[in-house]
Amino acid sequence: MPKIITDIQTWLIDLEEGTLFRYVIYKRMFTPYETHNAFRDESVFEDTHYTLCLIEDAIDLGNGDWLLGMRNVDFSGEIFKTKDYVKLSEIRLSYFDADQEIELFEPKEDDEDEL
Repeated sequence: MPKIITDIQTWLIDLEEGTLFRYVIYKRMFTPYETHNAFRDESVFEDTHYTLCLIEDAIDLGNGDWLLGMRNVDFSGEIFKTKDYVKLSEIRLSYFDADQEIELFEPKEDDEDEL
């Protein structure tokens, strides 16, 4: 039986820490060529390559949309220090079982005292 979740807040709370997702951002504008030919393929997205990420923040915008704070992750497992914020309505979020086996690590801080 499928897991029934009634709202995104419950889903986010139930996520295990360290759960990895992939996302692509929807295009906001299309070229006249794409509009005329009514593309329904990869041109729907800004980039056709998924970005691996951890969801760290979720802000309810009050209009049914959410702002997600995500730290990107390299496919080798390195967690980037920057955090990107995007609206949930502007991305396609995907979950892959195989990604959960990636061992995560944060890069070591550069120690200025060592030479």
